[in-house]
Amino acid sequence: EDRKENLQIKKEKIKAKKQEFLQKKETIKDAKKKATVERIDGKITVINKKRTDQMAEHLRKMTIILNKLRDRGIDTAAAQTAITAAQTAVNSQAAKEYVLTLSTENKLKADVGGTVKQLEQDLKTVNKLVIAAKQSIADAIKNAK
Repeated sequence: EDRKENLQIKKEKIKAKKQEFLQKKETIKDAKKKATVERIDGKITVINKKRTDQMAEHLRKMTIILNKLRDRGIDTAAAQTAITAAQTAVNSQAAKEYVLTLSTENKLKADVGGTVKQLEQDLKTVNKLVIAAKQSIADAIKNAK
């Protein structure tokens, strides 16, 4: 119940930020800058979805390999823990929405750059967990031999 309320509150905050972004975007006088901001806003969502979908697919394949190892009687507890942690992080990242926060027309590059940088950092963090899961499966395979 509390989780649903928290989720609803987050969605409302994101919606409010999106509305604020749309209003501030309209104050941009330079048409080229306005088009660039709109393009980047659209790309951020697409990039996040594409990268999280790729990571989820890798984790799905790793789970299949893990199940095959488990069927052979190989201890896969550490690898399972790593995959679960990575899957949780990927799901959390996929649920995130990035909204550009614009202050003034003179600071557009810094404002947009900060949001893009945050997306990159978040994706790198999640990707490190996926790589750790992959490494834990490789270790389980090595230990099986």
